[in-house]
Amino acid sequence: MKVLELRASGFRNLETLRFSPCGGLNAVTGENAQGKTNLLEAMWLFTGGRSFRGARDQELVRAGAQEARLSLTFFSGGREQRAELTLRGGARQAVLNGVPKRGMAELIGRFCAVVFSPEHLSLVKGGPAERRAFLDSALCQAKPSYAIAYARYRRTLNQRNALLKDIARHPELEDTLPIWDDRLCRSGAVLIRERHAYLERFAPRASAHYAGIAHGREELRLTYEPSCGGDMAESLRRALREDIRFGHTSVGPHRDDIGIEIGGMAARLYASQGQQRSAVLAMKLAEAAVLAEACGEEPVVFLDDVLSELDGSRQLYLLSSLSGRQSFLTGCELPPRALGGTAARFLVRGGAVSPAEAAPDEAEPAGAPGEALKEAAAPEANEPATAPGEPPEAAELPGQAPDEAPAETGEAPQSPADGEAPGGTPEESAAAPEAGEAETAPGESPEAAEAPVRAPDEAEPAGAPGEAPEPPAPGIPEICEI
Repeated sequence: MKVLELRASGFRNLETLRFSPCGGLNAVTGENAQGKTNLLEAMWLFTGGRSFRGARDQELVRAGAQEARLSLTFFSGGREQRAELTLRGGARQAVLNGVPKRGMAELIGRFCAVVFSPEHLSLVKGGPAERRAFLDSALCQAKPSYAIAYARYRRTLNQRNALLKDIARHPELEDTLPIWDDRLCRSGAVLIRERHAYLERFAPRASAHYAGIAHGREELRLTYEPSCGGDMAESLRRALREDIRFGHTSVGPHRDDIGIEIGGMAARLYASQGQQRSAVLAMKLAEAAVLAEACGEEPVVFLDDVLSELDGSRQLYLLSSLSGRQSFLTGCELPPRALGGTAARFLVRGGAVSPAEAAPDEAEPAGAPGEALKEAAAPEANEPATAPGEPPEAAELPGQAPDEAPAETGEAPQSPADGEAPGGTPEESAAAPEAGEAETAPGESPEAAEAPVRAPDEAEPAGAPGEAPEPPAPGIPEICEI
């Protein structure tokens, strides 16, 4: 899965642009508040998720503009595809391959990505809501049907909470509560089952990555911690009086957590800053690995100003894990020797994106990112050179802690609208991509389109517009959504 071209107009501070990255590592630099993160955010929205920065849709439109238009041409499912987004009045309109869609849900699973930003470094020390949001958002991309189950659970939960508040004034309504309890238990059981199944695939990969980062000195252990024990129905009955008193549901998957232990100790209480960062890095790399397995192709990786938060050895591990996939790395300054000679460099200034050549003293022989640093930070004798348990070509590295709303205690993720999942806005259905792509950005004539910003030395793609390149790329499973 690769981004071929992004077009944008009216989006945050970005100038009207055509951005064509390379298929490997793209290094995006610039001073603070110039638009580097906005560039990644514009591409991330095509996963069907909300902004990974927690912004509302109306905040994504440039001040003074009526709407923002985005267009992403990408290679996925063995062919070139094109998706378009229009953001107007706090709402989104989506088009996939020239066919209007009913909602963002129909983009879910068509373009898959993982994002890693400094906000994710609070996953270990933060509250349970952040870890639930991380798990739910990752699961929605890896298994799209989870998004529908999640939306169904949230709707039922909201209805039960509304009834609990009404019972305080109208006690006779308590007789209707078992109906909602039954629905909540059935939809909640789906969430718990899917979360357990995801962690069975996710936890071993995260542990293996952590062992590689820590050179085997410590073990990372992830466990699912339910709030209601084994029987949710019985837990609801026991908590009924308290739930009526406070007007919210106190047990269920919306109150569960992920236990994180390092060296047998609770990481939230005892882990150092370095251990926390290693754990989060391992979790994001594991997220990418599971997503690649589920979707049949490597996701695009967005790294928003994270190298500055990592020391040299962690930078090296992360960069070496990006080999073989398209990645975007932002920062005010990026370690030139770590980027290697194959990275495409771009400069963002005042919302304008332009190619940036490496300084002469930064030149390095062509090679994979981080190649020049490997000898200095080589793994120990018994440690594999790539992420444990993965072949070299598959070593890997992303809503984002989605918006959280104090639905019950200020801890649960924000209750989405119907069909909306954490990190995204899915509905109850997702359609397969159809043929027939527009050739220019929505609302943009060919004459008005700006010259594309391409990676240095990158040639214009051969073939007619919309013609799929030849490289094999397995299709995305039909069940894949976010």
